[in-house]
Amino acid sequence: YFIMKLIISDIENLNLNNCNILDYNINYCKGCFNCWIKSPMKCIFNDKCKDTSKYFLTANDIIIISKNIYGSFSSKVKQILERNIGYVYPFFTIREKEIHHKMRNNNRPNVIVIFYGNISKNDKILHNELLKRNKINFNYNNYKIFYCNNENDVRSKINDIIY
Repeated sequence: YFIMKLIISDIENLNLNNCNILDYNINYCKGCFNCWIKSPMKCIFNDKCKDTSKYFLTANDIIIISKNIYGSFSSKVKQILERNIGYVYPFFTIREKEIHHKMRNNNRPNVIVIFYGNISKNDKILHNELLKRNKINFNYNNYKIFYCNNENDVRSKINDIIY
């Protein structure tokens, strides 16, 4: 399952080389916790997102491309991220003086987030806070945020941003 770059996107047909792109129709997480308890890191839904946790555990870089929706990710991106609960153990540990779920391994990917659409100054503040909290919660190494005006802008700049 080792992959260099994992891309989670709400833009279809990005056509990038050497990446695993999660941009397809998948089931919504139903909160059954089977991926935590009964079959660690394997979702009960047999769709293309069933092994998302394994991808997160091995990726060097996680790239998230999302339309800005009220200072956060689009529902499509959130849907994929929610299917990733198996990435961590159901047990707790203290990280940066806070209680968080224990990590399954020591992989610390870098995260690049590209937001596009109508983005206000307040949205940018929320984006930074969201990524700062996710960095701690999911033990990411570092994160960067980029902004684009629309999907076409993302398509024209994506290779410069991630390579």
